[in-house]
Amino acid sequence: MADANETVAAVGDALADGLMRWDVLLMVASTLVCFVVYCIFCPNGEDEDTQPDNPATPYSGALAQNCKVVILYGSQTGTAEGFSTRLMKDLQSMRLPCTMLDPSDQNMDELFPRLMEIEDSLVLFVMATFGCGEPTDNAQSLFDWLKETDTDLHGIRYAVFGLGSKIYDQNYNKVGRLVDEKLEQLGAERFFRRGEGDDLVNMEGDFAKWEEEFLQHVRERYGVTGQ
Repeated sequence: MADANETVAAVGDALADGLMRWDVLLMVASTLVCFVVYCIFCPNGEDEDTQPDNPATPYSGALAQNCKVVILYGSQTGTAEGFSTRLMKDLQSMRLPCTMLDPSDQNMDELFPRLMEIEDSLVLFVMATFGCGEPTDNAQSLFDWLKETDTDLHGIRYAVFGLGSKIYDQNYNKVGRLVDEKLEQLGAERFFRRGEGDDLVNMEGDFAKWEEEFLQHVRERYGVTGQ
């Protein structure tokens, strides 16, 4: 009887040892499969999760020396930023070096003198009015600077497109209008008439019409072609 028990125990140990070996083999095989899949789908050796959410941003945030057109935008919900991106792409299709800048990332005392140094440059202000006549959060520093500065802006050419809603009555497009007025007072040259979009009626249509006329003016003044 003892011999039988020993035999059974030996068989059990052998089976357990075999199962453990199979577990190891399965683990190794699973690791190899994962490695092969990784090599196929991540050839650069980088996990997808380590890539930035938006690796190809439409603007650099920096002002290049060869830049002819600079777009400063004040956007709270993304509409003004979207219009600015469209403007930038359309201007670039005319082979005009163009960039977008977020005012909150800029030092205005440094930016505007640099803009004046760029020959034949143009600065576009796409400014949304937020709430009851207030600038957007990212344009607050620009708005405050324009109200307080006495900097001579002769040499800067500009155009303004304002975004607002007539539901706010006397505050309709207040920021765009004040930016336009202050730039002129400081000596900047208005390149093209101010455009205004009304969210209560047809913001998209207002912008499309203004942009079409603006781009035609750019073609004539710069002698360029494009859409």
